[in-house]
Amino acid sequence: MPLTFSIATGLAMGFVLYPLTMVFRGKWREVDPIIYTLFVVCLIYFAFGV
Repeated sequence: MPLTFSIATGLAMGFVLYPLTMVFRGKWREVDPIIYTLFVVCLIYFAFGV
């Protein structure tokens, strides 16, 4: 949030970075499927404009 000055964008970045971090650490099974759904939704949000 400090880098974007927007709570919504900060939360969306968190929903993108958390699953990516867990996948790269090899702990992808610990992430709830809802988080992966939010990951896709937030990627679409960033892809089509903030």
